[in-house]
Amino acid sequence: MVTFESIKMHLNIDTQRFERIGQQEVVLAENKSRLQLETICDICKESAEEALFTRIIPIDGVYLAENYTSAKWIESAACLLINNGETLERYSRVHSAEKYQVSIVSGGSSDFRVCNEAALTLAYFGIQSRIFPDIGVAGIQRFFDAADAISLAKIILVVAGMDAALVSVCGGYFHQPIIAIPTSTGYGAAFQGQTALNASLSSCAQGITVVNIDNGFGAASAAARMLSMLDKDSVI
Repeated sequence: MVTFESIKMHLNIDTQRFERIGQQEVVLAENKSRLQLETICDICKESAEEALFTRIIPIDGVYLAENYTSAKWIESAACLLINNGETLERYSRVHSAEKYQVSIVSGGSSDFRVCNEAALTLAYFGIQSRIFPDIGVAGIQRFFDAADAISLAKIILVVAGMDAALVSVCGGYFHQPIIAIPTSTGYGAAFQGQTALNASLSSCAQGITVVNIDNGFGAASAAARMLSMLDKDSVI
């Protein structure tokens, strides 16, 4: 019989990750069982550890939020947050913040979940971001309308599916480090994000960093590492 104790024996939560690399552990919920997720929540409850679960399916997110008072299910990001009110405060400002270190530029509203996963992860790492939604190249005037505000950040994440043309536009327009997040948005020849990934990797705009398809968490983590090399007193 599978029990809490037997599951716990197979878990090894990395509680020293923050001291080692400056980022606390984040739990990938995808492909984990309900009992595994509950066990991790119990461990966090016992130790008062903060935690962020990414890629958690709605039925598990709702269940855990209903059964753990410290857990908050953030449907828009497909994430679960435990023991961290400051993260929620930062995340609540991602569409209205006047001061932010990271701009998250979105090609279209179909990329919404990936944008929010990145924004929530940054908030969890203590970094304020701002999302600029739905300003893709199909209506390029929207990009230019937002360009000045986008450029106020130190790092720019570009979230784009289809042909990921927005990645090259941003790479050729802004001087800041650009991290491309190709998404699985698109019809048949988009191949679930493979076309966007290859286009981002093949961009003629120089110096672009590219993470894996739909990997908002990975892009946020990379941005946090870059920012850690800058003035730490500027963290908002």
